[in-house]
Amino acid sequence: MIVFYVLFALYIAFVWIDYFRMLDIFKKTSIWVIVSQFVLGALMVLPILAWARWVPDFHFVQEGEDAGSIILHQIVEVGMVEEFLKFLPFVLSFVFIKKYLEEPIDYVLVICASALGFSALENVLYFMDSPGITLASRALFSTVSHLFNTSLLAYAVIRWVFKNDGTGGFWLLLCYLLAAFSHGIFNSILSIKNLMIVTAILFLLVYFMFVVNWFASTVNSAINKSPHFSYQKYFDGNELLKKLSLRYGILIAAAVLVTMLTEGFNSGLLVLLYSTIGMALVMSVVIFRITRLTLRKDYWFPITLSFLIKIRPHRSKGILFPRYDIMGSSIAENLLHRHFESPSDITPISTRNSYLEYTRLSLMFDKIFIEDMAFFVVKIFHNQRDGAFDTVLIKDKQVGEAWYGSAPIIALFELPADKKTDWSDLKLNEITFIEWAWMGEI
Repeated sequence: MIVFYVLFALYIAFVWIDYFRMLDIFKKTSIWVIVSQFVLGALMVLPILAWARWVPDFHFVQEGEDAGSIILHQIVEVGMVEEFLKFLPFVLSFVFIKKYLEEPIDYVLVICASALGFSALENVLYFMDSPGITLASRALFSTVSHLFNTSLLAYAVIRWVFKNDGTGGFWLLLCYLLAAFSHGIFNSILSIKNLMIVTAILFLLVYFMFVVNWFASTVNSAINKSPHFSYQKYFDGNELLKKLSLRYGILIAAAVLVTMLTEGFNSGLLVLLYSTIGMALVMSVVIFRITRLTLRKDYWFPITLSFLIKIRPHRSKGILFPRYDIMGSSIAENLLHRHFESPSDITPISTRNSYLEYTRLSLMFDKIFIEDMAFFVVKIFHNQRDGAFDTVLIKDKQVGEAWYGSAPIIALFELPADKKTDWSDLKLNEITFIEWAWMGEI
């Protein structure tokens, strides 16, 4: 079974490395640098094995039975040690790989590749010791936690290198301590005895609803700060969502099948139940968030202890309802980038009382943010060739049916008369809704 365990662990790592590669949209990171960091990260497990063998009775913090001592032990003796070791390959090899690191996403990818390598070898060792439900647990939660925690150190590094405001050392220390704390909390959830499976998964759901935003902020900032940034380059969030969901489905199916063959039908059913609940409650939310990134040139997303879901008031038919939004941009917003600086057709959803009246020629030429909401600036020509045009704002539809076939439905907004050419200080209450439409490629 060792061959299966190795392949299973490598496939988990492949899922995440390919995710980064799909987001590396401007200039691809050297694959050999990624592989070298992955291997070095895996080797960092060896010092821990040596420590456990040669000085098994030495502990910085003794783990007791109560929750407090478990948490302290996991933060100090596990979190601080492992987060240091996962970051160490980048530090030791930086002088050799620096010339290959042009963009912030390069730094994030190589640092996270080390974490994935560390997690891969650790996974194999856990699988050999205790397969079955461990296969699903490591695939669904542990590798993701390793990745998300180490991404905090990647955030500190890209902030140091690309922002260079004199606070790099402070941020590196802060992010290291936060990563160690988060690592310890995650391990504690899995270590505390007498927690039912469903209860543990609910704790993990709350945990990931916080830490996923750290990861998303890191990756998003890395993309936005690229020296090669262009709104003409974009990623397909829907494709990312489908790939991650499909690949995690494959991992779950493999874990269930192997458990049934090696430990019996009932054990396989337990893995299936655990995986289904974990995928439905935790990973579906995680995957949804990390595919909703916002292309915003030169913008840093801060690392905050913010919850994944925002509650906003929404009025429908005169009644005020709470609206629950997952942070990040919609898939439709990112797909609209395919029209950037490319002549496109714009067609009204309804020609009744329409400003557009019929399909017009349009040109999207800028993206702006008004009170953190994304809008595209578009020229709409009076005829199908060139000449006179109106400048309007468009935004993807946020509520209700949001697609016209495969095209996002967009709202057209009129700019105030004194801000037709300068919208730098535009406010939401200054723009006026015109109508619904959709854009198509010529």
